Amino acid sequence: MKPDPVRCVLRSWIFPAVVVFAATGGSARAGQFDLLVTSYVDGQVDRFDGETGTALGTFARLGALTRPTGLEFGPDGNLYVVSSTHGSILRFDGRSGAFIDVFAGGQALDRPLDLAFGPDDILYVSDGGSMNRIAQFDSRTGAFRGSFGAPDLRGATGLEFAPDGILLVVSAGEVQRYRGRAFIGSIGGPELGRPADVAFGPDDNLYVSNLYPPSILRYDASSGVFIDTFVGNLDVLEYPVGIVFGPDGNLYVADHELGQIVRFDGRTGAFIDFFAETRYPAFPIFVPGPGTLWLFAVGALLVLKRERRALARSDGVSKS
Repeated sequence: MKPDPVRCVLRSWIFPAVVVFAATGGSARAGQFDLLVTSYVDGQVDRFDGETGTALGTFARLGALTRPTGLEFGPDGNLYVVSSTHGSILRFDGRSGAFIDVFAGGQALDRPLDLAFGPDDILYVSDGGSMNRIAQFDSRTGAFRGSFGAPDLRGATGLEFAPDGILLVVSAGEVQRYRGRAFIGSIGGPELGRPADVAFGPDDNLYVSNLYPPSILRYDASSGVFIDTFVGNLDVLEYPVGIVFGPDGNLYVADHELGQIVRFDGRTGAFIDFFAETRYPAFPIFVPGPGTLWLFAVGALLVLKRERRALARSDGVSKS
């Protein structure tokens, strides 16, 4: 098959879209989640039933030339989406998906890829273009607050805050760790070819999606020691980018080449099914259920994440 020029560009950036498990609107019942997926080519955020994978239509439209990538719900309950082409962060109503404004960007960003709200009221954005840095913005006003990054930070992609407030940044061949703006070390060895995203599992270990070879690797989150290849099934993975542990404790992997959200057993890594089909999916994150999305602060979100992992362990999700 002839190379797709769009795919060639995406390969150089690592991701084309982002997946989010989100509670959307007051019509959802307690415990229900929707799956939101940014479509890099279509310039929109698609919506799926979080339990069945059934397509529920388009949640937000950005425009084909915006090339949306990372997305996350903010402390105000609205949806923030990275426009990689325009070098900006766009804000949408968290209930209706209606466009609100261009929240941040301008000269401060070159090729933004992913974003994460920190426990310090700061929005962190990975800028994997010529700047190769982490940009910071006021989470209330969008004002630029500076940037940082280790000298060897290259191709910054996925961002994730650990429960202890440490920022994890995916770089070429490693996952870098920061306390505030200070670089404090990295995770990864020869087994990590080209990482794309990170997620904490119900067992409190760190999971990293690896593009080459296609796999999901597991690390001890405290020591950074490599544990094992949690998923290495080349028959059902081709280009795994975003990863997230869903409300059911299972692992969801956004595979760009397959155009699928692939579900794996959260305890064993065994393949379950192709959960949902979408165009060019990538990074994932899930947020609390209905009624809480409009109330949480980022610090509370981190607590809720820990509570979900504790609940998952009590339900037998943790790997013995």
